[in-house]
Amino acid sequence: IAHAEVLMIDASDVSSEEIASRANELLNCTLALNTVIQSIEQDISEYRFDKRDIAPLLFEAKEIYQPEATARNVEICIDLEPVQGEAPALEVASYQLQIAFNNLIHNAIQYSFRGSLEQTRAVHVRGWPAGEYYAIAISNCGVGILPEEIESGAIFEDGYQGKLTRPEYRTGFGTGLSFAKRVIDRHHGFIEVQSRQMTDAENPQGQPHLTRFVIRLPYEQSSEA
Repeated sequence: IAHAEVLMIDASDVSSEEIASRANELLNCTLALNTVIQSIEQDISEYRFDKRDIAPLLFEAKEIYQPEATARNVEICIDLEPVQGEAPALEVASYQLQIAFNNLIHNAIQYSFRGSLEQTRAVHVRGWPAGEYYAIAISNCGVGILPEEIESGAIFEDGYQGKLTRPEYRTGFGTGLSFAKRVIDRHHGFIEVQSRQMTDAENPQGQPHLTRFVIRLPYEQSSEA
């Protein structure tokens, strides 16, 4: 609302390029809010599958959360291997998968430790062919996830927030991962989590962890889909 009000007030006094830039910021704020709202909802609109290049979905997520990443000195790096020389095209429900990617990339940014001028942090998004699936790994360095939270599946429960997160990280509703898993399941895919502490400290609280979410999506949906 604030972005829209400022844009309306200043519209007659700024260049068309500045208006376009602010409008883009407003659009990204709206898309980020839509991700939150849709993730809270238990049901989302009908899944419509079609074959498409998934790269634009990941780059869209990067664009939406780039301002937050920049504010935290976190770089978002996307590297997708081709499939037989072509862009990775999968049969997906793009609307739902977009929101799932938004959640996963936003989490990786939000739970990354802040970078600095001397040390920029990075969220890495890497994709590669993996047999009958295309694999996508989203990794960051920051707040970790305990082994028991992964083994029990607690991190994918609605409303759950990790034990290692401090109050400043708990700004969401704890629904993003559960939503992402529902979408991946609906695509007949898989999602797994790895989180490794990068120090020898006995207490993992506040210690850097390398955390990696790996998604595997089939190239085509079964006839039941």
